[in-house]
Parts: sequence; structure tokens; C-alpha cells
Amino acid sequence: TVLNLLHGLKVFEVVYVLTNGGPGYATDVLYTAIFKEFSMGRYGVGTALSSILFLFMTIVGYFVVRLMAREEARD
Repeated sequence: TVLNLLHGLKVFEVVYVLTNGGPGYATDVLYTAIFKEFSMGRYGVGTALSSILFLFMTIVGYFVVRLMAREEARD
């Protein structure tokens, strides 16, 4: 469950190959924004976005694991 949840947050290839984040920013996800920042040479912004995504995924993963452990302890 945790791995599937985190993989869902990291979707990049499908969005980039099919729509390239367009039309406009309709299908843009955080990973395409990170990719565009790095490709434009804005490494500081790309690194900051990557760090924010890492922290968010760590926090979400931590709470999901705690929730699952709590439910397992009940059974």
C-alpha cells in the first residue's frame, strides 16, 4: 500500500510522453515541473521542488505505515 501510494505521487513518464504537461498546465504534475526546471538550467528551483516532494512523500509514508500498524494491532 505504501509503495503504491508513493509510486502514484511519482508519476512522470506517462504524463510526459502522452501530453508533455499540456495543454497549458492541465496535466502538469510536480515531477514534470521539476523536469522542466532542471531542463531550463534552474537547478536551485528544481532541487527545492525535489526536496519538498521528498519531504511530502516521507511524511505521507510515515503516517500510512503508522495507520496500517495501528490497524494490524487491533486484529
